[in-house]
Amino acid sequence: MDRPLLQDQHCDTSRKVPKQIPLIRYLVPFIVATSIARGVTIGPRVEVYTKVACEKQQEDSNALAFASMITPSQGPISTSIASHPMASISYFQVTQQSHLEQSQDCISDAAVRARAATMQAVALTAGGIMSILTSGLWGIYGDEHGRTRVMTTLIIGFWIGDLMFALASSTGSSVSPLTKSVLLVSGAAVEGLMGSWATFFAVMNAYISDCTEPETRATFFSRFQGLHFVGNSLGPAIGSVVLRVFRIPGPARVPTIFYLALATNMINLLYVLLILPESVSSEDQDFARKQRAKVERRQAVTSEIADTLLIPKRLFWKLKRQLREVLAPLAVLLPRRNDYLDMNGSESYLNFGSKPYASIWRWDFDLTFIGLAFWCNFLNMGVYPNKYLYVEHIFNWKTEKIGYYVTVSSALRSLWLVVFLPTIIQFLKPELPGPPTQPEPVSSRTGAAAVAARRRTYLLPTIYFDLRVAKLSLLMDVMSFTLTSIISSEISFIVTSLLSCFGGGMAPATQSVALALVDYGTGEYQQISEDQEGQEIQWGTEVVAPGQFFGAIGVLQALGQTVLGPLIIGELYALTAGFFPRMIFVAGAILLSCAFIFLSMVRPAKIRPHALDVPVNRRQ
Repeated sequence: MDRPLLQDQHCDTSRKVPKQIPLIRYLVPFIVATSIARGVTIGPRVEVYTKVACEKQQEDSNALAFASMITPSQGPISTSIASHPMASISYFQVTQQSHLEQSQDCISDAAVRARAATMQAVALTAGGIMSILTSGLWGIYGDEHGRTRVMTTLIIGFWIGDLMFALASSTGSSVSPLTKSVLLVSGAAVEGLMGSWATFFAVMNAYISDCTEPETRATFFSRFQGLHFVGNSLGPAIGSVVLRVFRIPGPARVPTIFYLALATNMINLLYVLLILPESVSSEDQDFARKQRAKVERRQAVTSEIADTLLIPKRLFWKLKRQLREVLAPLAVLLPRRNDYLDMNGSESYLNFGSKPYASIWRWDFDLTFIGLAFWCNFLNMGVYPNKYLYVEHIFNWKTEKIGYYVTVSSALRSLWLVVFLPTIIQFLKPELPGPPTQPEPVSSRTGAAAVAARRRTYLLPTIYFDLRVAKLSLLMDVMSFTLTSIISSEISFIVTSLLSCFGGGMAPATQSVALALVDYGTGEYQQISEDQEGQEIQWGTEVVAPGQFFGAIGVLQALGQTVLGPLIIGELYALTAGFFPRMIFVAGAILLSCAFIFLSMVRPAKIRPHALDVPVNRRQ
C-alpha cells in the first residue's frame, strides 16, 4: 500500500544528516514556489516577445521611411514603403508613459509572429545549450555535495532570468529592440548555465529517490510532478489577483508580474537555505567524491600519456576529452553487454541457491530505449511555448486569457497526477511479496550476477505495470495532439488540448522503471577480495547514483526540451504560420508516437540482471 504524499516518508535512519532526517514533505514548498514563480510569467513572457518583435518591425519600417525621404527621386521605393503594412503608425499606440503597446494589427501580422517565434527560439536555444553543458555536472555535484546546494543555484538562475524580462518589459522606446533582445537571450543563457528546468526536475526526482522505496517511486514521482502543475495553475491566478487588487495600470502590468516572480524566488531561496533538509548524508557524499577521485586519477594518467603526443593530436585529444566529459552522464543510457543466468526456468529462480547455473551474456537495450522515449517526449515539449504564440496570434488571446487557460490546464493536470493517477496505481498495482532476504556477500562475478538477477525478478511485476501506465499516457497525448491539429475552432482547441492533461503519467512511470533497472542491476551487494598482487577487485561497484541517472535525463531534457525542440518547432511554426499554423500539433503527435514505439521495445528479462557486475580490472 502506497503512503500518503505528506506522510513522514524519510530516508533510512542510517543516513542522518546534521540538521535532521530529510522528510519528503519538506520538498513540497520548494516545488510549488518555483512553479508559481514560473507559472505567473507564462503569459507575460509571450507578450514581451511579441512587444519586442513589434518594436523591431516598426524600427525597420521607420528606417525604410527615412531612406525614402532622403531619396525622393526614387518613386517606387516610397510607394513600396507606403504600401508596407508596418509603415503605418496606427500599428502602435503611444501612451503617456512613453510605452509602446502592440495594436491588434501588429500582433496578427505574419511577419511579427514569425519574428516573435524566432526570438523565443533563439532565447530558449541559448539557455538550452548552456543547460546541456551543465545539467549532467549539476547532477553529479548533487551526489557529491548535496541536493540543496544545487537547488540554491537553480533559484538564483531563475531569479536572474526573470530580472532580464522585467528590465526588457519596463523600459520604454528609449531602449532599442536589439538591446531588449540581448537582455532576453542573456537571461536565458545565465538561467541555463545555472541548471534551468532540466536540473530542476533532475534534483527533484533525485531527492525523491533518496527518500522512497522502489515500489512506491512511481506514485511519488506522479504526485510531485502534479505539484509542479499545481504551482503553474496557481501562478496566473495569483498574478491576476494582484493586478486587480492593486489596480495596476496597463503599461505597468507586465513588469509587475515579473517583480512578483522575483519576490517569490527570493522567498524560496531563503526557504532552501534555512529550512529544507539535505537528503544525501555526509557518508554518501564522501563516497561519491572518492569515486570521482578515482576517475580523475585514471584521467591524470591518460593526460600524461597525451602530453607526449604531437601538438595537433594533443589538441584533438583534449577536445575529445572535453566533449566526452559533457556527454559522460549519458553513458548510463548506452547499451550494455550484461551477464545473466542460464537456469532451468524462472519458477525456481528466487530459490536459485542450490541450482546449478552458468554466467553468459547478451546485449541490454532497455535503458537505451527508455532514453530515446524521453528524448522524443522532450522534443515534443517544444510545442508548448509555440502553442501560446499560436493562441495569441490566431484567437487574439491576451495575457489574462492565456493565464486562465494555463490555470485550468495546470489544475486539471495536477489533479490527475496528484489524486486520480496515484489512486489508480494504488488499487491496480500488483502486490509484491516481502522483500527478498539479503544474501551473504558474494565473492565471484557469477554470484554477483545471481544476486542482482534475483532482485530484478522480485520487481518485475512493478516494472511491467509502470510500463503499461507510461504507454497508456502516451496514447492519450497522441490523441490530444491529433485532434487539435484537425479541428481549428477556439472551443475545440480548448477541449482537445485539455485532453493531454490526462496523459502526464509517462514521465513518472518511466522514471520508476528506469530506476528499478539501474538500482537493481548495479549489484549493491558487494564483496571485496584481493588478487595475488594485493589489489582490490570489487564486484558490482559501479553504482549509478540517482543524481547521475537523473543528470543523464537532464542532459536529454536540456538538449531536447530547451534547444532542439523549441528551435525545430519554432522554425516550423514560423514557416507554416501563414498557411497552416496547426502543423506544430502534427509534429507533436508524430514525436509522441515515436516515444510510444520506443517504450514498446523495452523488454525487461525475467532472469537477466542489468549488469554493471563487471570487475574493475576487466572493464579497464
